[in-house]
Amino acid sequence: AITECGYQVGDISTDEIIRYGVNYGYTMSSLRVQDVIGSLIPILAFALLIIFTGYLIIYNIFQISVSSDIKFYGLLKTIGSTKKQIKRVVRYQALILCILGIPAGLFFGYLLGYLLSPIALSITTYVGKDLTISSSPVIFIASAVFELFTVLLSVSKPGRMAGKVSPIEAVRYNEASFSGSATLRPCLPYGKT
Repeated sequence: AITECGYQVGDISTDEIIRYGVNYGYTMSSLRVQDVIGSLIPILAFALLIIFTGYLIIYNIFQISVSSDIKFYGLLKTIGSTKKQIKRVVRYQALILCILGIPAGLFFGYLLGYLLSPIALSITTYVGKDLTISSSPVIFIASAVFELFTVLLSVSKPGRMAGKVSPIEAVRYNEASFSGSATLRPCLPYGKT
């Protein structure tokens, strides 16, 4: 439309050259509901994938930990510990790891984000624009609460497993490594396979 009126398009405005640009305020108002839903679905799917992956990693770590300490939980049952007390022991172990790991993870995550974001943004269209990396306490508090919730959710099933172990079975079981994973197998009397 500009060239049809006899003007030229350029970077410098003169009487014959016109600069133009898109006002993004108007383009956002013209988005349809289908466009918004179409862009939110991949973001939500990616967020759920991250949450599920974190849950599985933490769950497997505590599952392996409980399997390797099965004799310890059997001995606790032998001296009279209840299922609730053993679940509390597993939960306390998780909370101690959270007290150590969450602040360290937040610190190193922020540090890596601070150092790597300019490198990642240098290959995008944001080159040369003044961008800041937020260090809002709300982000750190929300991340810490989310991580704590994920750990407590992940540790619930291994805690129930540790609480259900019987003292006799725990003494008879032996941890064995089989193709990279910790498994439990009963100890057989000498000479039997």
